[in-house]
Amino acid sequence: HIYRVFSDCSRRFSYLERHFWARRPACLYCGSKSTSPRAYEARYHCNSCNAPFSITVNTVLSGARRWLLLIKSITSHGPVNGKRHEKLSRLFAASSAGLVYVTAFPDRRTMDKYLAKISWETEVWVAEATTHIIHFNGDQYLGPYTPLVP
Repeated sequence: HIYRVFSDCSRRFSYLERHFWARRPACLYCGSKSTSPRAYEARYHCNSCNAPFSITVNTVLSGARRWLLLIKSITSHGPVNGKRHEKLSRLFAASSAGLVYVTAFPDRRTMDKYLAKISWETEVWVAEATTHIIHFNGDQYLGPYTPLVP
C-alpha cells in the first residue's frame, strides 16, 4: 500500500519518519535519541554508537526488494490458511513482485487459537513482540516463497 500511495522514496521515508519517530529519530541499532541528520542523504548518524541509519534499517523496505506483503490482521476471520493462501496467489498471479503472506495477531493468546489453521510458507507477527516474526516451514525466512514444481 505504501508504494502505491507514495510513488517516490523520499516521500515514503518522510511519511515513515513522521509516523514512527514523531519528534526525534532514535537509532535503530542502539535506541539512542542522540542523533544528527546527514547532509544530502536520507540517513541519520547516531552520536552514541557512531552508526549511520535510516528509517528502513532491518525492514523489508531496505535494499532493492520487490516484495508484496499481504498482511492479514486477525480480527474475526482467521489467519492466512491454505484456502486463503491459494486465493491470494491466484489474485496476484500477474504481479512481478514476490508475494509474502503475513498473519498479524494482537497477542500470543489469540495466535494460539489459530495455530493449527495457519498455512505453511507464511509468516506470523504478534503485536506483543513487534521485533519478532515466526516463519512456518520452508527454507526461506521473510521473503517470497516459490513452490517447487515436480
